[in-house]
Amino acid sequence: MESFFVEAVNAIWWIVVVGIIGMGYHAYGGAVVEQWRMRRYLRKQGVKGPPPSIFNGNVSEMKRIQSETKHYSGDNIISHDYSSSIFPYFEHWRKQYTVTMVIQETRRLYPPTPIVGREAFTDIRLGNLVVPKGVCIWILIPALHRHGEIWGEDANEFKPERFSEGISKACKYPQSYMPFGFGPRTCLGKNLAMMEAKVLVSLIVSKFSFTLSPTYQHSPNHKLLVEPQHGVVIRIVRQ
Repeated sequence: MESFFVEAVNAIWWIVVVGIIGMGYHAYGGAVVEQWRMRRYLRKQGVKGPPPSIFNGNVSEMKRIQSETKHYSGDNIISHDYSSSIFPYFEHWRKQYTVTMVIQETRRLYPPTPIVGREAFTDIRLGNLVVPKGVCIWILIPALHRHGEIWGEDANEFKPERFSEGISKACKYPQSYMPFGFGPRTCLGKNLAMMEAKVLVSLIVSKFSFTLSPTYQHSPNHKLLVEPQHGVVIRIVRQ
């Protein structure tokens, strides 16, 4: 009986030891390994964050980032989690009018989608024009974005400053600016696309400069998306 009791105690002891080791391994994996794995994954995408620490996490780094974020965006902090460490200057980029105006003007001259279609569910009168029910109306967005009566005599020129006071004052009819469509069927991801464009443009131009090849032939090709017909050859120089 005594030997059986000793064996039972030893078995329970080893179960506890194995359990503690397993919990420690799991805690180490979540506290260190998982953070390093995520950091390495983000680095492959060009995103660098603060190094993780097993003892105090990223307390000092997070405080520094929060302070810098408040400096640019006031009290409008994105969140209290790791998103602020990944994109500490999101609000600053969002408010950079120069980047915003360049992207808006680029999408005016070369909208992502060249054509948008709408079907008339009822008879519609547009001035002296009557559109019967069931007719599909196709709008050529590049032509609309370069219309002289809407955008002025410089409609074909690249002038980002036209958006200095927002879209509402960039042209005669703000509804004419529709790189992502317009109305209830507008692109659901337009805000995300705009945010991504501003973040990527800010990151890229801060590290690289670009020169267009003299062999480049400007020939936009209007397919499902607007793309260069002969490709684009550029020279990239790290700053």
